[in-house]
Amino acid sequence: MFSKAATSALYLVGYYASQGRGVLVTAEEVAQVYGLSSHSVARVALGLAKARILMSHRGRGGGFSLEKDPKEISLLEVIEAVDGPILPYECMLKRGACDAQPSCGVFSAIHKATKKMRDVLESISIASIACPLPPDLAHASLRSRRL
Repeated sequence: MFSKAATSALYLVGYYASQGRGVLVTAEEVAQVYGLSSHSVARVALGLAKARILMSHRGRGGGFSLEKDPKEISLLEVIEAVDGPILPYECMLKRGACDAQPSCGVFSAIHKATKKMRDVLESISIASIACPLPPDLAHASLRSRRL
């Protein structure tokens, strides 16, 4: 349903939230914790920094930190920062707007489902998915540092 990058972004922001606001974490650390490539984590983190979800800290000892309180960041915000907007359904037969949309059962059903999914994702904060790491992953988080 969502891209691999968007799913990675949820793990990434959840990890930052579990470390606490104002804690500087490198992309390499997150990559090590989750077994991802540091290049893909850095690319996702830069996109999240552009969306003002993460803050980028350049230079030696740099990394990323949460820009906002995790309670103020929704899952929808993170997913759309990476994948772009989750748009209402568009008719595949007419390639966009369609005169039959108001009476079309397919459009109506998918439009309702998309709206409900957006509402649910918007109602869940990153704070609610942030959790302490399992002991076998916790060793990698020791390099995090407060700003």
